[in-house]
Amino acid sequence: MLRLRSIQIITLGTVLALLLMAHGLMAGKPGGGGKPSGCDGQPIEVYQEDWCGQNMWIPIQDSAYVCDAICVITGQRKCNFFTFIGGVVVPDETAPNGFRFDPATVRLAAVTEERYNTTVCAIAANPLLYDTGETWWLTANLTQYR
Repeated sequence: MLRLRSIQIITLGTVLALLLMAHGLMAGKPGGGGKPSGCDGQPIEVYQEDWCGQNMWIPIQDSAYVCDAICVITGQRKCNFFTFIGGVVVPDETAPNGFRFDPATVRLAAVTEERYNTTVCAIAANPLLYDTGETWWLTANLTQYR
């Protein structure tokens, strides 16, 4: 009997979750669309406060990622979940950290291949090491945009 009650509780919880999700979709919340205020899809730069202590502005050109970044930074609505920001590293002696991300390659992701996760500090220490044409990922801590 105890086992049956557990199944009933899980089933009831699942039904409740589905109902709440359906309500969110009908209300134009995540999965249902709707852009955050201030998002016209135009390219922006986001400020990445890296946990290692070095920070940088990262350009985002893809309109879907632009809106997701603005959503998270401003907290205007429930957002698409992501924990990483990344792109192809371009060594650039004129950049404050000695590199930049190729704006056309910058993306946001919830899951990444661990061997490509790094920090601004690690890339800044040797940008040429990260000049591989691969996407390198930072743990996203986006605090502002322009």
